[in-house]
Amino acid sequence: MQHGIKWGLLIGGAIILAKLLQLLLFQTHVAQPILGCCIAPLAYTAGMYIAIKKRQYDAQGPVTMGQAFFTAWLVVLIGTALVMAYTTLTLVLSPTMLEQIKNETLNQINQSFSQFLEDVQPDFEDYIENNFLGFFLLSQVFSFVFYAIIGALGALIVAAFAQQSTTENYNDDDFLA
Repeated sequence: MQHGIKWGLLIGGAIILAKLLQLLLFQTHVAQPILGCCIAPLAYTAGMYIAIKKRQYDAQGPVTMGQAFFTAWLVVLIGTALVMAYTTLTLVLSPTMLEQIKNETLNQINQSFSQFLEDVQPDFEDYIENNFLGFFLLSQVFSFVFYAIIGALGALIVAAFAQQSTTENYNDDDFLA
């Protein structure tokens, strides 16, 4: 369990650093596709795999599939919770960031769903405008549930892969040191 927590915190921290770098480079908090589609999944996959291997190393042999899955899933849950806590705190504490996210969200909704929202668009925009913080917090909860489910599937795949590629020498002091 300690490796799942450790690597979850490390991966979550790395993604937060990537978000801060995104803010410096692009001057926006709206997620860039490269972060959400490429960097974060690769970081989580690497973190899950290393956490399982470290757990196997500490056990001086293979661990069960359930233990490997739980370790990998813990990486996802803790990393995701850390990133979402950071995102929520920065947006709640910075009204300008919240306003920027709100405006970009409304623009994306208008571009994507304008043909479907013609009848309800003014009401919908008023709702988002007046209740954006609540809307955002609710979306964070749904996002966490979504990432927990997707993370469970990813953890299952990584755990199965890590179980297949066992290390032959568990007494090697240099193993993922």
